[in-house]
Amino acid sequence: MLRLVLDLTPPLISRGLSRSAGTSAFQISCFNPGNGEPNVKSIFVGNLGHDATESAIRELFEAHGIVGRINLVRDRDTGTPRGFAFVEMANNAEADRAIAALNGVNLGGQALNVNEARPKTEHSSGERGFGRKRW
Repeated sequence: MLRLVLDLTPPLISRGLSRSAGTSAFQISCFNPGNGEPNVKSIFVGNLGHDATESAIRELFEAHGIVGRINLVRDRDTGTPRGFAFVEMANNAEADRAIAALNGVNLGGQALNVNEARPKTEHSSGERGFGRKRW
């Protein structure tokens, strides 16, 4: 991990920077989630309100470690959040601590469901339509 101290004003802060609370020090990580790094852990965050934002989710998780990508899943027709997101963290130990600390935490009046994301399962062509076969 690379640590630099920079004097940046808030409008110049990009997604790759995280600010230490109460200071003007910023932490920059060289974390690249799409690079297949072995320690990257994906976390499922459920029961989010429809007013949830990526920045609110990032703020919750950054208190527990370096956050990579956040995918707030949105409805393809309306663009509103569907109530869940995926958060990638650079370190398994930090991710485990975040899961333990944030599961059940109240965000926007709703208790979050936070756990390790499971891989998406593949369905065969005969299992479409609520998992039942047509003929």
